[in-house]
Amino acid sequence: MSSLLFWMARNSEPTFCELRHNYQMAMHLGLPLASFTACLQCLKQEQLFIAHEFVIPPKEVTANSKERHETRLSLDFMALERLLARLSSPCADQEAIDTEAKTTLPPPLPACPLTSKLLQHAADDAFDFYDVIDEKFLPVTQKLCGTLRGDDFTRAAELCSQLVVFINEEHEELAFKAIAPGWKLLLIVPIHQSWQEYAQELSIRFLRTGERAVDLNLSDGNFFFPDYDEIKSPQHLIKHFGQKVEPRIVASALLIALSAHFPQQLYLQSELSVKELTPAIKLVHELWPELDLRKAFTPAYFSGRRLNPEQEAAEQNALQQALQVLQALA
Repeated sequence: MSSLLFWMARNSEPTFCELRHNYQMAMHLGLPLASFTACLQCLKQEQLFIAHEFVIPPKEVTANSKERHETRLSLDFMALERLLARLSSPCADQEAIDTEAKTTLPPPLPACPLTSKLLQHAADDAFDFYDVIDEKFLPVTQKLCGTLRGDDFTRAAELCSQLVVFINEEHEELAFKAIAPGWKLLLIVPIHQSWQEYAQELSIRFLRTGERAVDLNLSDGNFFFPDYDEIKSPQHLIKHFGQKVEPRIVASALLIALSAHFPQQLYLQSELSVKELTPAIKLVHELWPELDLRKAFTPAYFSGRRLNPEQEAAEQNALQQALQVLQALA
């Protein structure tokens, strides 16, 4: 399950086909094909998967060519969470659980509750560094998906420079806690120069030929966003391993600003709730009051958090209220 989840969580579209991928998964897990297939059938009995039918046209249309039909599986994250909650809850009557699930389940795990996030990362090689797999070791992640190149990247570098210099100049306490010391010194505006002028000057640092990339060090996490012409990276991940909120705010502000300025090319994904993102939203609005911040919150932000319908509706409402408050203050 961990390996399947690691696979299925990497793409929003269903990609797992039993006919094509069962052998591949079994081989990489070091299992006989029959054993892996039996495990998958056990998971399917728990109704954890959603089947999707695809019609694949032939590569070349001839008199004898035919369409190919393929069934692919995606994961029902809500069903998985319900199963994990049931497994993790204390229950004296194990037979009742077995009867309800119509299969033999492992014993309850009250001392170590499982979550889909923990299960997904359990298949990751990063856990080789730890003696114990525990959710407290997992980072909070945010990422910017998409690419910019050429003039668009130049503009993005200027926007990032403006934002971090503005934060350092106008929100000194936040900057002190959020930005790495070396970068904090670099963001100090020289005497007799406006912060806007210095931000323009600083952006040149991100635009050196052969090194065109925004590279900012926070006190918890790093933001690296390259020109796609130089580094072919479609996802730009920030990991927060600590508990400090300030670096999360600055990181979120950078991602929100870029995705709102370039809604056709970039979109935001974050584990943080709308409430946790609100300080970052306010920062971006303070610097660019005319910017439509709704463009930063695409369906990918909500679907990436795997919310149930009620939770998603509540988050949509919270976002709308936060933006309305900012508009009222403008």
